[in-house]
Amino acid sequence: MKPKPGKTIVKTLKASYNKSRQKREALKSLESLTLADRFLFFKVMQDAELCKRLLEIILGVEIERIESSPEKPVLSEPD
Repeated sequence: MKPKPGKTIVKTLKASYNKSRQKREALKSLESLTLADRFLFFKVMQDAELCKRLLEIILGVEIERIESSPEKPVLSEPD
């Protein structure tokens, strides 16, 4: 027996809603992070421009450039 077109649409809409809900929950989780969170801190420190901007905000001075030396990779996972 073939499924009714209406039921197929409902299943598709439910699947789409669930995916959307999962994305919203993940975004909400990311939005609640602060720099005290290791994951976010390491991500900011890995991006030279973000790192520079953060240091400027914290120190209250303009920074011309920053340099970093490669170190052992740090695996960061959400707390």
